[in-house]
Parts: sequence; C-alpha cells; structure tokens
Amino acid sequence: MKKKIFILLYLFLAFVLTFFLIDLVFLKEDKDRIVIGAKNIAESQIISEMISLLIEKNTDLKVVKKYHLEGSFINFNAMKAGDIDIYPEYTGTALLAILKKRAVDIGDSEQIYDYLKKEFLEKFNIVWLKPLGFKNNYAFMMLKEKAEKLNIKNISDMKKYTNLIFGFNPEFVSREEFKMFKSVYDFKFKINPKIMDHALLYFSLSNGSIDVIDGFTTDGNILYYDVQILEDDKKAFPTYFCVPLIRKEILEKYPYLEDVINKLGGAISDEEMQQMNYLADYKGEKIQKIAIDFLKKKNLL
Repeated sequence: MKKKIFILLYLFLAFVLTFFLIDLVFLKEDKDRIVIGAKNIAESQIISEMISLLIEKNTDLKVVKKYHLEGSFINFNAMKAGDIDIYPEYTGTALLAILKKRAVDIGDSEQIYDYLKKEFLEKFNIVWLKPLGFKNNYAFMMLKEKAEKLNIKNISDMKKYTNLIFGFNPEFVSREEFKMFKSVYDFKFKINPKIMDHALLYFSLSNGSIDVIDGFTTDGNILYYDVQILEDDKKAFPTYFCVPLIRKEILEKYPYLEDVINKLGGAISDEEMQQMNYLADYKGEKIQKIAIDFLKKKNLL
C-alpha cells in the first residue's frame, strides 16, 4: 500500500515538474517575442517585413507578424493596448489624424518629426525611430498625356478648367487633408467628385471617365498607368515621411532593437518604394521576396 502511494506521489510530482518546465518554456517564448503590425496595404507590409527580417537576423527574439490591421487607428490603438510592439507610421497621418494638429501650426518636416517624437513619448510611451527616407504624400494626379495637353503642372493650374471631372477615395473626402485643400486653393467652381475605391480611381482615370484623382506619391499605379503627379504648389498637404514606431517598454527591455531597426534609416527612396509597390500590386511578387531582395541590395541581409 505504501509502495502504491509512493508511486502515485512520484507520478504526481513528475507531472507537476513537467508542467512547470513546459510553462517556463512557453513563458520564455512569450517573454522574448516581438509583435510587428502593419496596415492592410503592400507598402506597410513590405516595411514591416523588412523590420521583421532584420530582427530575426540580428537578434534571438521571436517575431510574431500581424500584417493585416486595417488603417492607422487600428494599428495605433493596438500599440497603445500592447497588442503590437512595432509598426510603420507616417508623420502627416500622426500629426493630423492622431494628434489633430495642422502642419502650418508646427513648422517644417523636421520640426514636425521632433514634435511627434516628443508628444508620442509623453502621451503614449511610444518612440519614433529614424525616418526611412521616403515620403508617401497625398497628391492629385492626371494621366501624363492629358496633363501635358492642358499644360497642367500643379494644383493651381486646374483652376483654369471648370469642366474637369474629379474622382476621390471616400477616405480622402472625410479627412482633414480634403478640407485643407479646399481652404488653401479656394476653387471658384464647385468640385463634385465621383467617389470610388482607390484601385478603381486609376482604372477610371485610364479610360477617361474622370480627369483628376487623389492618390499617394509612392503608388505602384503611377508606373502602371503613366500618371502625372501635380505639384502641391501652395503646400496644402503635410509631408508623410514613413517612420517605424516602437513601444517604450519594449525598447527599454531590448535596447539593441533601436540600432537594428535604424539600419533602415534613410535607406529607401521614393522611387524605390514606388517600384516595390508596383512589384507587389501589379507583378504579384510576394511581400517577403520583395523585402529580402531590397535588404540584400542594400547589404543589410
């Protein structure tokens, strides 16, 4: 009887010890993991994949990828809640959409970056790392052939043509940028834009059903459709430099991450980002392949 009790006790202790050791392993895995977020667009996912690859190459941290989070607010709120640790954001978006401030009230792009660093650290415990080099600004666009025919080079030039048909993305007309455009340029004729999805805008532009669309300066569509970006000659739109954000708590825990991620600082030009978006959106290349090829080209992988 005593022997039976001893065996049962031994088995119980062995079970508890095994459970404890397994728990320790999972705890360590959970402790040493980094969650990287991205917006549900190719550009954001390419940047996040580059960051993931650099962390995997240069550290022992386990990377968890959450690449299909819709928009800035979802990513930002996930970071505030501690659900993601890193994601790429744009200076203009952070200023207008998150902090509700106008660029003209802060200063130039460098002053805006410094302002964002200070405000995000104080209010949200979020650190802004080095800008990646490229900017993805809001812009108005026309087919290059039509813009040259009408001699339209900037937004102000459009004022001469009251019959232009505009097409805008629904998000754009609801954002502060649209209000700023109307206020700064003060078109004397009423703009009644056709509202449609981002991808459909370029298709409609190409078949001539609309003349002017809103878009982003690093869109791969620009290469595919031979589009002319119109100069924002009155500087209505802020600059949207892409910058990786990281939670302060994570950076304090793994301070070496700053140097690892900052390897990308200033490494990506507007043209390079546009080309990568084109490869993803029109050539069907995988996000990971695009990121790997770029990092190898820059001798970072």
